[in-house]
Amino acid sequence: MKVFISYKWEDDAQNMWVENLAKDLRIAGIDALLDKWEVSFGDSFTDYMTSKINEANAVLFIITPASVKAVEAPENEGGAVKFEMQMATARKISGEKMRLIGIYRSGDKPPHHLRDRRYSDFRDDSKYFKNLHELIDDLNGKIKAYPLGGGSFDIWCFNEKKFETRTSHKGDYELVKIPKGSFFMGSTSQGASFDELAEPIHEVEISQFYLGTYPVSNAQYKIFIDSNSEKVKKPIYWYDNKYNQPNQPVVGISYKEAKMYCDWAGLILPSEAQWEYACRGNTDTPYWCGESEGELTHVAWLGINSNNQLHPVGEKLRNPFGLFDMHGNTWEWCRDSLREYSKLRVKDPLGSMNVYNRSVRGGSFNCSSLRALSSIRRKRDINYRSYNLGFRAAWSKGFGLPSLK
Repeated sequence: MKVFISYKWEDDAQNMWVENLAKDLRIAGIDALLDKWEVSFGDSFTDYMTSKINEANAVLFIITPASVKAVEAPENEGGAVKFEMQMATARKISGEKMRLIGIYRSGDKPPHHLRDRRYSDFRDDSKYFKNLHELIDDLNGKIKAYPLGGGSFDIWCFNEKKFETRTSHKGDYELVKIPKGSFFMGSTSQGASFDELAEPIHEVEISQFYLGTYPVSNAQYKIFIDSNSEKVKKPIYWYDNKYNQPNQPVVGISYKEAKMYCDWAGLILPSEAQWEYACRGNTDTPYWCGESEGELTHVAWLGINSNNQLHPVGEKLRNPFGLFDMHGNTWEWCRDSLREYSKLRVKDPLGSMNVYNRSVRGGSFNCSSLRALSSIRRKRDINYRSYNLGFRAAWSKGFGLPSLK
């Protein structure tokens, strides 16, 4: 996918914004053509524009008052940006399959060439990454979920869908197949000012793996205890009626204890990247269910709706990958510690395993909605235990694990 970016040279801040947009598109695998990077001293701008616009699958026209004025200037005026619009429009009129997309950066009126076309609105910087994701998906031809009258996609439909599941070598713990794919990891617009640990946003490729349909419950952990009674200590809240009901997620578990369960069951803990990919379920909103706290209450137990109580697993709606309780109820241990993010595309990344802390994800029954963002990451000492911290297990190839049933 090649896109030509047409823009009016203005001040340094505006030019830097265009350059950053082009860089972000390239990080996403889109060949963004920008004259600043490609025209050498002495080269013809006209030859460059003609050649590259003819090659492009799409032309992104950056809408500002200055660019609109240039495009609508009288004949023989308007400069390069007017020439670019004329070239792109000519290709469209001739019937070629090239897209002409307005990128609204500032102002309140697009040029007349674009007034009957849907545009991408980048005027609000706080929504930059959300709009970037939508633009990238659109350029890549990804189909959007059908919107309902309330403005959100049908989060109930996944409870009717059939998912491929397997069970663990020991303990009959159920796991869902998570397909391979890629996603943008890190803060979306809502989380950017709240969690600097989740910046910068970057593309991550994930191989197929399996992840627990639910967090490990007290009933499932009891099977482990009963099979290893001489070696395994009971969790610190094992005798507390608020936290020891069979279908509640087991809590009061350290990283080491969660790993012991996984070793026994023939499983591992998910990496941070696997966890966030699975939580998002091919969505790019702050929560897999959307952007609002109201939507979140349908899928998560949090401080706003839990009555400050730990709830049984699976009471809320499952996500697009078939997973329950990815937001709220209990924080969940991950296999690795916090990896330092960069803008580079990576495959199956893993944070450090040689430190005395690990990442925890997801939020809990007594936290705010901001702490349950898909991107939120915290770290805890490997010996840390808490009434709101549990885990779910995973299975991946390449670790010498016994086959799933």
